Amino acid sequence: MKKLLEKMLAFLAKRVLNKYQPKVIGITGSIGKTSTKEAIYFVLKNKYRVRTNVKNYNNELGVPITILGGESGGRSFLKWGKVLWNGLMSWLFTDALYPEILILEMGADHPGDIKYLTTLAPCDIGVLTHVAPVHLEFMKSLAGVYNEKKNIATHLSKNGWAIFNADEDWADKLKSETKAKTLTYGFSEQADLRLYQLNEGNSLVEGVKGKVLYQNTMIPFHFPHLIAPFSLYSVLAAIAVGLAHNINIIESINSLKEYRLPKGRLQLLEGKNGSLLIDDSYNASPVAVEKAVDLLNDFSNAEYRKIFVLGDMLELGEEKEMYHLRVAKRLAESDIAVVITVGQLSSVIYDYLKAQGKKEVYHFTHSKYAAEFLADYISPGDLYFVKGSQGVRMERISKFILAEHLDSKALLPRQTDEWLK
Repeated sequence: MKKLLEKMLAFLAKRVLNKYQPKVIGITGSIGKTSTKEAIYFVLKNKYRVRTNVKNYNNELGVPITILGGESGGRSFLKWGKVLWNGLMSWLFTDALYPEILILEMGADHPGDIKYLTTLAPCDIGVLTHVAPVHLEFMKSLAGVYNEKKNIATHLSKNGWAIFNADEDWADKLKSETKAKTLTYGFSEQADLRLYQLNEGNSLVEGVKGKVLYQNTMIPFHFPHLIAPFSLYSVLAAIAVGLAHNINIIESINSLKEYRLPKGRLQLLEGKNGSLLIDDSYNASPVAVEKAVDLLNDFSNAEYRKIFVLGDMLELGEEKEMYHLRVAKRLAESDIAVVITVGQLSSVIYDYLKAQGKKEVYHFTHSKYAAEFLADYISPGDLYFVKGSQGVRMERISKFILAEHLDSKALLPRQTDEWLK
């Protein structure tokens, strides 16, 4: 039934795209897809009719649903019928308000996924954020991840734009493999759009300030709602997309001043008992966790006791223990005072740190047990960083730490009735 539905959605999506001819911006990567998608939306929304994926609609069903302008039918035949009917109406009759630009996040956990999605919706602009060790159960290796993700750029025509991260090891290789015009961003001197003179140390409370260098012109920025320098990759990708649409950098920066990362991604929130919470519970991969450790380690305010609450990193294939051990060593070298691990795989981290004897460490097999432990543990001056793969449900812990007067459904991921069962 799923295959039949997939074919019907794809059939209608292709015809709707052919009828309205919107510009398509495709975004993929191991980290930062959704954040980048949202930042691009902020840059373009004031000049164009723009539509982007809702929720996590980035697969073989979600992308055509976005093109057709519906929402997932879930387990309801009636709701899926409505999605198909609305798509049929968009094809047969003219919608004067159909988007001029579609911003399509494209996910991949199996070989062939990006190739399928870019065949369904060929892009005018392809954005590749990062290549990292995720979904290794199916991709097998980092090279396998790159070979899949690169399709977002290599399928483009010579009139298209390939926009990607100059700080990645594969950047030069991708530049040689795509026919499209290229625009790169990052900290590297080779980046076309380069980050420069970032503030350091107190970025959690001050936001992120710095300058961006482009064609010998330096432009200052301040994004008050971002707390991590690596969040700027999403912002730079969005500015680059703006340049491809002849939107100047100052205008893009102004559009992004109120930009916030999506729920569950580096959200600085008030916690119980005078604590602070960085909720990064949406998902986790080794590279993202290492960056999180570095962020917390670099935060210089001595008033806070730093506590890292980390769940298992899943879908890492045969090297899962190695990646958890690598994170353990990173944590051991940090000034983070307390580490709380959750799940089965993260016991590797707990065992390593326990043997080192330099940190206060705890381990729980389930997120609900960790939350119960925190009932009598949260103290004024605690700074909690919560992260883990979706399957570990770390948002339960974030919900428990969150100050009681705040609305968890508005601030945290996966707070629907279905997820809270």
